[in-house]
Amino acid sequence: LDRIIDGDSYFSSSMLKNNEAFESSKMLADKLTPREIEVLKEICKGFANHEISDRLCISRRTVDGHRASLLDKTASKNTVGLVIYAIKYGLFTVE
Repeated sequence: LDRIIDGDSYFSSSMLKNNEAFESSKMLADKLTPREIEVLKEICKGFANHEISDRLCISRRTVDGHRASLLDKTASKNTVGLVIYAIKYGLFTVE
């Protein structure tokens, strides 16, 4: 309390933990390439890999590679995990 009176700031431990989680997730989202984000958005829209390849004019193998990279970078186990990650960190919104 004395520190606040002296003009210092106070942040609760839970607030600091939430901010640390946000910052680490933001840093992770910043590590996604623009193309990975495009692929992730198409995944969130429910498109299969072959449909994504047609929509983005890239090969199916390239989509497979982006999906594998996304799973690795987001520590997701499957497509559901990718969608949850995208919504949680504001990369995709449900309309």
